[in-house]
Amino acid sequence: MRKQADIRAKAEMRQMSAGGKEPPTDPFTEFEKKAGFKITEDLLPALGNEIALAGSLKLLEGAGPFNIRSRPSARPSPEAGAKEGEEKKESETLPMLLIAVKDREAARRVMPRVLDGLGMGEANLIAQTERRGDVEIVNYAGFFAYAFVGNFLIISQTPSVRRAVDAYLNHQTLASNTVFRNSRRWEPRQNLGEVYFSPAMMEGYHDEIRKQAGTMDPTMRDFILALDPTASAITYALSNEGLGTQHEIHLPKNLIITMVAGISSATKNPPPEANEMIAVSILQMISSAESTYQSTTGKGKYGTLDNLVEAKLVNREFLEKYGYRIEITSSDDQFEAVATPREYGKTGKRSFFVDKSGVVRGDDHGGGPATVADNPIQ
Repeated sequence: MRKQADIRAKAEMRQMSAGGKEPPTDPFTEFEKKAGFKITEDLLPALGNEIALAGSLKLLEGAGPFNIRSRPSARPSPEAGAKEGEEKKESETLPMLLIAVKDREAARRVMPRVLDGLGMGEANLIAQTERRGDVEIVNYAGFFAYAFVGNFLIISQTPSVRRAVDAYLNHQTLASNTVFRNSRRWEPRQNLGEVYFSPAMMEGYHDEIRKQAGTMDPTMRDFILALDPTASAITYALSNEGLGTQHEIHLPKNLIITMVAGISSATKNPPPEANEMIAVSILQMISSAESTYQSTTGKGKYGTLDNLVEAKLVNREFLEKYGYRIEITSSDDQFEAVATPREYGKTGKRSFFVDKSGVVRGDDHGGGPATVADNPIQ
């Protein structure tokens, strides 16, 4: 990081010198100046060579394909070691940063000065120390905290650090979790990085797929409902044993089957919102196809839908597949394409419009066509 910063600083310095301005300060040099110590001499020798980031179910709620819900059955309380009175605070917590430590005393001495280097030195004035077992937590008025737990320095919001310390003292960390240990047996011994998704996190995804079973093909539905409902972990490893970087991920069989079932169900009966997104993409594709047609086969003129299909710039079956009616009107120097729901409310609500400007516009017209007067789609 320091090397890359030096390269950027030198490039900026040349630009500043050419313009007669004062060159900027290297960010690492600025940090060392405020902190009053050298990174390579005072900080790095105290740290180990491992960094970890730990997150909760709440952080992934509604994100990506997992669509995880907040409910007691999906909370990994045995692994997190959370207390009943702190469950409400879970929704407010940030990820935990864990940094391996080689020299705990040296790291303990330098931590307040790290805050100085980050421009947060005033926080040291409100720091309070609390003990839980043999672990000391430095708490900054409940906003954030850090603690030395085992061979790691843990930094996060105060509730997260307290829960991590309690889990460590009660032997409820991942290191003592049988599922975690067993799921990682396949990984190379010399890992550069790894990712672990707990079974509790996967449980939310399985439940969502099972709720869609009624819309699936009967054979697929019966197969999904007959699967072992026990959720398993997902593990990923990054390694390099001399022949190049290797990425490897292990997915449980029942998860792969439920993912395929979910995709199959969505393709068979895509929701209106998905159809609307596809309709926008189709109009963008038509805009690009019209530009290509005008500059090639059309010889300066825009084309009809039949012209674009004949020139193999669009696929008619694809246009008609996702619940929208696509219509194109064209002239020598202009074209307009509109997409309207085939069944308003069922296959989509909004209608869309695009012309040679390439800007897709749209709004809810009760099934009627959109026009150039509609707002652009963001």
